[in-house]
Amino acid sequence: MLTLHGYEVCFSLTKTLSADIQLTAKAIGCTPFSIILAVYFLSLHEYCAKDDIVIGTPALGRIGEIEEKMVGNFISLVTIRSLYDNSLNKSINDYINKIHKGVFQAIKHQSYQYDELLFSLGLELEQDSFPLTTFFISMLDKRGSRADNMDDAFIHKPMGNDVKFDMMLYVDNYEDLYVLRSQYRRALFSEKDQENFWRNFIKKLKQICCREEAVCGLC
Repeated sequence: MLTLHGYEVCFSLTKTLSADIQLTAKAIGCTPFSIILAVYFLSLHEYCAKDDIVIGTPALGRIGEIEEKMVGNFISLVTIRSLYDNSLNKSINDYINKIHKGVFQAIKHQSYQYDELLFSLGLELEQDSFPLTTFFISMLDKRGSRADNMDDAFIHKPMGNDVKFDMMLYVDNYEDLYVLRSQYRRALFSEKDQENFWRNFIKKLKQICCREEAVCGLC
C-alpha cells in the first residue's frame, strides 16, 4: 500500500538568483511565477520522462463584486498544462511565454470549477489524491517578513500528516529572496531524490536567467 505520509524539504535561492529571476521576467514579458513554474515543468518532464504534465495552482475565486464583499473561502484549484514538443527546440523564451499564457487562461476561466472539469473528462474525485494532476505550485507573498537564513542548505523534516499531492511546491516571496518548500510523499521520493531534483531545478533557473537557449537535460 502506498503511504501518503508527507515530508518537507526547504531551501532558499540566493539573493542574486532571486533578483535575476525578476529581471528575466521583465525582459521576457512575464511574471517571476511563470518562470519558476516553467522550470518546475521542465524539471518534471525530465524526471518523470513524460511529454504531457499538468500542475495545479490555487485561484483566489473572487471574480466579481459580490464575492469581493463576502466573507469566506473562495479559493479553488485551477490547472496548467505543459506539452513537451518541438516548441522547446525553437526558443526557451517562447516556451516560458506559452506557460505564462496558460496561467493567464487558467485564472481567466477559474469560475469553471475543478469538479466540473473532472466530470467533463470522466474522472472521479478521490479522497487520497487529486485526479488529473499530482503536482502543485503556489506562490505566497511574504514581503514585509524576514526569511530565516538557511545558507543554501536543504532542510528536511517530517510533516506529521498525509498529503494529497505527490509533490507540492510553495514559493515564499520575500522582499529580495525566494524560499522554496517542497512537500512530498516519502513513499515516492527519498531525501536524496528531492535534493537531486531541486539542484537540477536551480541549474535550469540559472541557465535561463543567463539567457542560455540550451537548458540542461532538454537538448
